[in-house]
Amino acid sequence: MISEPFALSIAGASVVGVLHLPRRQPAPCVIACHGMGASKDSDKYLLLAQDFPEAGLALARFDFRGSGESGGLGRNATIASRIADVEAVLEHLEGHPALNGRFGLLGSSLGGYVALWAASRRRAAVPVVT
Repeated sequence: MISEPFALSIAGASVVGVLHLPRRQPAPCVIACHGMGASKDSDKYLLLAQDFPEAGLALARFDFRGSGESGGLGRNATIASRIADVEAVLEHLEGHPALNGRFGLLGSSLGGYVALWAASRRRAAVPVVT
């Protein structure tokens, strides 16, 4: 498994994540959206980072602004800012050469709500698991 850290700048704050790639590429990618008070480094996302690539799927896990390693203050995070973070991560990964352009969103708790909203705003269908 290959792990690639990434960082984006959104509205002056960093969004930090890690992309986990399977050996067989290009691959579809699942983007994990954590809940409030959690982070990309929550146990469940670390386990998925091992399991998904073994199953042939890439996994991108990231911290919303105001959470984990990302910049910004948690008290300034809104549903809209979290949706913008997901959209920015999707946009960043869309051109990645190891990915085949097929994406899904996985969210837990508030992350599930945000994933549903982010998917509803895209032209192309994006599967969501909450």
